[in-house]
Order: sequence, then C-alpha cells, then structure tokens
Amino acid sequence: MKKAFLLATALFIQATLLFSQSDNKQTIQNILKEKLRINHPEMQNNANLQEKSINESGIEQKITNSTDSLIEEGEPFILINPTDSNNIVLSYMEFGGQSGLVFPVYFTLDGGQSWDLSSISTDAIYESDSINMIIGGGGDPIFAFDSNGKLYFSWIYLGVNITTYDAMFMVYWAWSDDMGATFQVEGGENHLIAKGDINLISGDFGIIGDGIFDRPWFDVDRSGGPFDGSLYCSGMFVPNGVTPLAGSGMICKYKRANDTTFTYFNSPVSPNQNVQFGNVKVDKLGNVHITYGDLDNNKIMHSMSSDGGITFSTPTPIATLSYDENSTNFAVHNRENPVPSLAIDKTNNSLHVVWTSFENVKAKGYYSYSTNMGTSWSTPINISNLFSDTVDQVLMPTVAVNEMGYITISGHCLNEIDAGTFFTVQSTDGGQSFDEPFLVAEDSTFFQDYPISTNPLVPSAFFGDYEASDSYGCKTFSIWTDGRNNQGPKVYIAITNHCLPTIGMPELVPVTDKIKISNLYPNPANTLVNLDVELKQESRLSIDLMGTDGSLISSFGEKKLGLGEHSLRFDLPGNIPAGQYFLLIKTKEGRFVKPFIKE
Repeated sequence: MKKAFLLATALFIQATLLFSQSDNKQTIQNILKEKLRINHPEMQNNANLQEKSINESGIEQKITNSTDSLIEEGEPFILINPTDSNNIVLSYMEFGGQSGLVFPVYFTLDGGQSWDLSSISTDAIYESDSINMIIGGGGDPIFAFDSNGKLYFSWIYLGVNITTYDAMFMVYWAWSDDMGATFQVEGGENHLIAKGDINLISGDFGIIGDGIFDRPWFDVDRSGGPFDGSLYCSGMFVPNGVTPLAGSGMICKYKRANDTTFTYFNSPVSPNQNVQFGNVKVDKLGNVHITYGDLDNNKIMHSMSSDGGITFSTPTPIATLSYDENSTNFAVHNRENPVPSLAIDKTNNSLHVVWTSFENVKAKGYYSYSTNMGTSWSTPINISNLFSDTVDQVLMPTVAVNEMGYITISGHCLNEIDAGTFFTVQSTDGGQSFDEPFLVAEDSTFFQDYPISTNPLVPSAFFGDYEASDSYGCKTFSIWTDGRNNQGPKVYIAITNHCLPTIGMPELVPVTDKIKISNLYPNPANTLVNLDVELKQESRLSIDLMGTDGSLISSFGEKKLGLGEHSLRFDLPGNIPAGQYFLLIKTKEGRFVKPFIKE
C-alpha cells in the first residue's frame, strides 16, 4: 500500500505538471494542488495512529503522539452538538502513516472531559467502492448536526489510476445517530455528494458524474420552518461538459430531511467565476447564507437563499482582499488562501465573517459583521489590532458565536518574521468591542523553519487551508495546526473558559479513551480541592499545583492508580493568596490542565 501510494503521487505530480503546461486551466490546477497529499520517499512507517497524547512542552493538547515530522496533520474541524453541548466531535486529515491518508473521528459525551475514537474507517469506505484507483489525495473533513442530534460527516478522496493518469474526485458523506460513535453510509453511490473524473495528461473531463466539486462545507436547517432538516453543502464546482449543469463557480447542493441523496437545482451562487472557500450557514429563519472568496475580483462575497437553496440572491461584496493565486511570494507556508469563516448569531440573525488578506507578503486577518441579513457590512477591522503590538499578522482566523450571542475569533498571531502562537479573543456586545485575548498555545511556531519548496518531488510542509472553532456557554473549543519544535504540521486543541478571569488558563484534556478526569471541586476552593478520576487501565499520575504564569507552586507527587474510579483530595498550601491556579496532571496518555479559583 505504501509503495503504491508513493508511486501514485510521483506519477500524479508528473501528470499535474504536464497538464499545467498543455492546458492553462488555472482553476483545475489549483484544485489539484490543494488536494494532492504527498508522502516523502524517506518516510519511516513508525506511526501509531490510534494512540493519542499531549505535547509535553505545551499547555494545550496535541491530537496525536507522533513526533515524526514526515507524518502531517491538517484541516482540522470541530463541532458542538446544538442539542447536547456535552457531545463534541472532531476530525482532521492525517497522511504519511500506514494508510496513506485517513480521516479519524473522535467524539466526547462529557464536554471534552474524555474522548473516544469512532469506528468509522474512511479509507475502508473508499476501498469498498472498488474503482481500481490508488488514494492519491483528498481532504476537507467537515460535520453538521440537525435538530435531533443526527450527525453528518463529509470528506474527499482523490483516486488516481497510475496507468492511464485518470483521476477521480469523490466527495463522501456518512451519518451517525449515536453522537459519532458509529457511522452509516447509504447504498450504491448515494454515499457520494459528488464525483467527477479528469485525465491529468490531457486535462479532459470524463463522463463519470457531473464534474469536480471541491472544498465542501456543511450546515443544517434547524429553524423549524418548511425546510427544517435540510442539509446544505456549498462548494466550488467545475462541470464536466456532459451533464447540463451551470458553469464553474460556487454552488450549493442540498439534501432534504428524509432524502438519501443530494440535489442541485442548477442555480449557482456565482456562475463562471474562479471561487474558493464557500462557507454555508442557515439562520434562525431558515435562510441559507454563503460567503466565499471571489478570486477573479479579489473580494469576499455573500449570497442568500430564502427558498431552501433553490435560488440565491445576486452576490454582494463584503470587502476587498489582496490575493494572487499565481504569486510565488507566499506569505507564510505555501497554502495561502482567503479562507473566510462564517458564523451566525441566532439571537438576532447577525452575520459574522473573518478572512485573510495577503498584503505585501503578509497575512492580514479581518473581521466584519452584518445586522441586516447581509445587505450591508461593517467596516472591516484588522484583527491584529485586537492583540498586542508585537502581532503583525493573523493567519487563517475562525469565528464562532455561542447561544448567548458572544463572538469568539481564533487564529495564528504572527510577528513580522512569521513566528507566533495561537490566540482567542471574545466580544460580548455583537462585535463592537473585544475583551483581552487568551493565549491558548504556549509554544511558538517558526514558519520560516519550513521553507517553501520549488521542487514538486520535495513538497513544502502542509499546514492546511483552514481550521475551526466552536463555542457554547463559557467555553470555546479551538482546533488548529502548527509546527513547533520542527515536528512538522500537527493538530492541537484547547478549551478556553471565557468566564474565568482574563489571566486564566485553558482547560485541557487529551483526546484519549484510557483516562477520564471529570470533576475538580469545589470551585472556587478554600483549603482543598477534590479530583474525580476514572481509568480503563492502571496508570501513574503526577500532579502539580501551578500558577497562571506557569510557575510551580507545589508538587503533590506521583500516584499509582488501578483500573476503575478514584476520588483524590489535595490540601492547598495555606500561604498562597486568593486568585486563579490550575492543577497539572501528567499521565502517559497526556497532560490535563484543570483551572480553579482559590477564595
């Protein structure tokens, strides 16, 4: 499998180069660039894809325990179940391991206190289709929940025939009715949202499917209106010229609540344009909103449908951006895209968008909002201004709005030499002002340590085209990719509690099913704290009392615990002043950070 994958990617590079020389079809060329996932020839097969841990040098958790720089992780996605905020799901793409490219799914039923691995095997689903093509790439794992807690999951595989140079784009979807523990797929080809084939030498489309559908994005109508339960999937589409569909551009397919297939009404959001990164969201009235990057005119655009995705309004600009897809002056990591992120405040139906603009070879993040359904937008603000003076760039920002209407922006904050960490910042007044930012990544990434390769056979590190965040109550769940300690692109996750003082620490829990640390109480505490622990195997726990500046206040030593439930008690030092502290619990499964207040 490994050798076949490497051979396929090498041939795929060759074919891509020939295609770009013989046909100046920039849109397709960009899609091929984005979807190709390359294994390095010197890769050692030493990854354990299932064992999860935390980065020992950081305050947040790293999704996998891999330190192999040749195993890359990217395009992470996280989502909270709106019917049960304790149910959260996450996925990401992982390539360079034994399976070439996989999309693992993790779920939690206790608000991130413990995590379990879903049974879904995305590569097995691909293999069951028997299309006789090697997995040559893919990406874009996404989720959506409906009003009943039904979960939808989608991802892309790119198949390559190493003899004929034919490639097949296949957008999969599956669903779960048990909060992400197991997934089901529809029979036949109903488990595909879209598929299309193209020959990489000639650039000619085949006759399979209706064309190429890229960068899908999900949302479900939970309005209770006439289209309640409809699942919408926006994406960039290039027709194959055989099926009578509209020209290239942003489109939106939909699946009604009781349907098993997706429909497209042939009414594109933006016909015959070079577009990317459509985000689809449904407001509380059932209107479908799509934002995307218009790469022909360098604008962030918005369009709306009030008839269940059948027709869309004429797109209107949110703001201009600086972007040149043909430029070789890449700002940070060779994957620069405007990547707009859209969120809707369900308390008042206001729209909130963040994006990246590339100005003078720098990544500038911007934020804008609309209070009138996208008719007009606020003057964009530079997200860098929400942080310290040392923040020169904001890369791949994301925006989330909780059920109270609080807006959280997350993103990489970089200095002038492309080094930085990951922050979140929140607004409680509809975007008029923002509180002090939270630092959620202790270690910096020096992107200049990952040079941009000009040799297709020695690819640049893949940090992904987008990241994600979601928010409920006091907490924001952020998931991102960075490359600290020269380990290559790795996915990290942190939970920020905005109800704690602004000097507070994120609450962190490793993504593992081996250990659960559910409760720290009382909180606030006075003279002692209690910790509830549940183990699926014998484990050693090293527990320290830490200050918010990372200083060691007191060590409670190491405890060896057996299988089962345990309640631990720790007496607090009598000489520490009132304020915020956290327990740092180190285990072989990872590190836990449990913040609390001392009265």
